[in-house]
Amino acid sequence: MKRRFFCNEDKKKEYVGLVVSGYRTEHVAREHGMSPSALREWVRQYWDEVEADMVKKKQQADQLAKETQDLQKKYEQAMKMLGEKELEIAILRDLVKKNDSTVEFRLQVALPWIAAGYAIRTVLRICGVPRSTYYYRLKHPLTKHASKGGRPIPGYSWNNRSEKVPDGRIKGYIRNLLAREEESTYGYRKLTKCLRRRYGLCINKKKVYRLCKALGVLKPQREITNRVPRKLANNREVTGPNQLWQMDIKYGYVTGKRRHFYLASIIDVFDRCIVAYHRGKACDTQDIKRIVHHGLLKRGVFEADQRLVIRTDNGPQFISNAFHVYSEEMGFEHERTPNKTPNKNAYIESFHSILERDCYQRNSFETYEHAFTAVDRFIRFYNERRMHGSLHDLAPAEYLRQYELGLLEPQKIAL
Repeated sequence: MKRRFFCNEDKKKEYVGLVVSGYRTEHVAREHGMSPSALREWVRQYWDEVEADMVKKKQQADQLAKETQDLQKKYEQAMKMLGEKELEIAILRDLVKKNDSTVEFRLQVALPWIAAGYAIRTVLRICGVPRSTYYYRLKHPLTKHASKGGRPIPGYSWNNRSEKVPDGRIKGYIRNLLAREEESTYGYRKLTKCLRRRYGLCINKKKVYRLCKALGVLKPQREITNRVPRKLANNREVTGPNQLWQMDIKYGYVTGKRRHFYLASIIDVFDRCIVAYHRGKACDTQDIKRIVHHGLLKRGVFEADQRLVIRTDNGPQFISNAFHVYSEEMGFEHERTPNKTPNKNAYIESFHSILERDCYQRNSFETYEHAFTAVDRFIRFYNERRMHGSLHDLAPAEYLRQYELGLLEPQKIAL
């Protein structure tokens, strides 16, 4: 009697799965010690179910493989970005070692990194060098010319009679000139003129400078210093009129005369009023003092409790000793903006921009009188009728009047 083969349902499905995968029925039966007829019966019974399970598992495996592949790509991209960032930091360290922003210097920094095997496109992008420049330099490398040190010193000069005069004799001439009372205060430029006129030498000032330096008779350079103390503009908060004025000078052009004229204006930062101004063919320190004095009287600043501050740039009229003495006498504080900071004088610069756009560019002045009349008319219009967006669409004079009557809340201006 034959021994019967018993197994559970999961095991049967496993054998059927082998057949579904492509193995022959007889081979599977013989391999696992079962009857081929029994295996065929199981195949007929579980084929569809096993096949569906296998398809589902295959789809899950494919999905998992795809997700793993995507994660691998993201990981590689992240590592690539990290590597590029580290490369960028290292290259930037080389770039900042020397304060040079030329393309040639940046290309010289890029070349060692390219030679080390890093991507050409990446290195050039970090260094800010066009690829065309890199490939051009590969074909046309820069050649360094050895410095020859200039022409050697001949040791002589020529005179008007085509005779050589040695440097030792020229030094004697210089000593003789400096020994005289009249020429003892001359510098090397005037000594050059004396050598040409008195001794007939064909010599230039550079050689005389070199010979004077060798003799030790050069006078020290004059130090140009401004004795007027400079008070830099500070950050301030303006809460009322006559606390901070700004002043500047603007040019205008008279087409008919082909000449310029000057306009010096003072603006009150609080109410944007043009307190006083000067227009004329010239503008010196006396003109500036006159309009400041006119503004002080017009606004009654002498009676105010708070000290007035007038801010200007570093023009010659404002840094003069006369204006400094005048500010001390009148009792107002004069402060000057740092160099190249027009934003510190923004309100007067803004007014001059409006003046340029609405007055200068809309007129072609034929005479000075025509220009002065147009400027007077525009400043009256600006003060009395022109609406100002930051003043609740009121004119500066009307805004000041309502502030003095207590009809509006004063705004604080931080600058």
